[in-house]
Amino acid sequence: MTFSEIPIWQYASAIAEASEAERDSMRAQLYAARYRIRMHGGEVMTSSVDEACGILELENPNQLVEVFQAFKDIGAMTWSSEERVHIELMPAKQYTKLARRPASLPQSPPPGFDGQPRTMYYQK
Repeated sequence: MTFSEIPIWQYASAIAEASEAERDSMRAQLYAARYRIRMHGGEVMTSSVDEACGILELENPNQLVEVFQAFKDIGAMTWSSEERVHIELMPAKQYTKLARRPASLPQSPPPGFDGQPRTMYYQK
C-alpha cells in the first residue's frame, strides 16, 4: 500500500503548484491517496480524503484539508516524512475544541450523523 508523501495540509499548495493541465489529475490523486494518523494513544488510523469526506458527509474535500490545516496551526499534529504519517500531539477531544473551525464547514450535521468529534465539524 502506498501512502501520501506529503501531509494533508500541503495538498492545496501542491495542487496550486501543478500546471493547469495537471491540477485535476493531481487533486484526484491526492484525495484518493491513503494517509495515516498515529493517534495520541498510539493506534494508527488509515484513510483517504475521499473516504473521510464520505464518513463526515462533507461535500467538498477541500474542507477536510482546511480541518487538517487548523489542527496543524495549533500544534495538534505534526508530520513524519520518514514514516509518512501524521502524528497527533494531543488527544482529539482537546485539539478539536482549540482549533479554529473552518468557515467552509457545514453549520449542522446531516440527519443521522454519528461521527465524532462534533465539536470541530459542526456548530452546536
